[in-house]
Amino acid sequence: MRFVKGKISERIEQRPPGVMARIILKNNEYSLYDFDNEADFEKAVIENQKYLFGKDSVYVDVKRRIGRDSHRGIPDAFLIDFYDTQKPQLYIVENEIASHDVYAHISEQIVRFGSSSATSANQIRGILIKAIENEQETKKGIERYLPQTVFKTVTELMLFLTENDIKIFEDGFKHAYLENNAWWEIRLSQEAREKLKYLAIYEKAPVAHISHYAEIERIEPYKDTGKYILYLKNKKTVKPIKLGAGKKGEAPQAPRYTTHSKLLNAKSVSELWR
Repeated sequence: MRFVKGKISERIEQRPPGVMARIILKNNEYSLYDFDNEADFEKAVIENQKYLFGKDSVYVDVKRRIGRDSHRGIPDAFLIDFYDTQKPQLYIVENEIASHDVYAHISEQIVRFGSSSATSANQIRGILIKAIENEQETKKGIERYLPQTVFKTVTELMLFLTENDIKIFEDGFKHAYLENNAWWEIRLSQEAREKLKYLAIYEKAPVAHISHYAEIERIEPYKDTGKYILYLKNKKTVKPIKLGAGKKGEAPQAPRYTTHSKLLNAKSVSELWR
């Protein structure tokens, strides 16, 4: 939504019917405006990006520059925040009008993006670099900040920003598996809870293999999430079970089930599901 500017002298009679919210500032009247379609809203967001996200931000419009249909796990845009030039941050942007249902539409978009970003930092990095190269103003906007950072090129900056997502998993692996002998927020059916005996951890790219597993001591509800926490014991390692050559798509994106014997003998991840 946006506020439409108009002189006070135009007064109330020229306000659209049904508009109730008004702001009067320095002899100007601003009325609340609801967008009828997402395209107009996105255009307004792009035009007012510095007001919305801060003067030290760069808006990378991947939806318009890349094409949404071929990248359904990608949001409308990415935002690079240079407020702290020593540690720039990357955010996702999903533009939605108020009429869209928060659960059926907006949450589904975020979950879909979460799945894609969890599987391939390289893909996200490539999409960002391509979008920036296709838009010279965006590229120039980023390059203006580079002398204030430790990064020499846009590519170096993208490597840093997208590898942060990998570090989040590494921190979770250390905190949950190594330090607390547990793994949590897992969605499991009744049948799975009755049959599961072991938990194996797939470490995503750049590691991209399974080398740690443990016996499941017990399974309990995790807070009020409807998911479960697995308490572990007898943690062990196996020879790294890697993705098959050129087969990034076989990486597990959700809990997958196999047998203990396959885990001990598999040479590639795909062999676990045969």
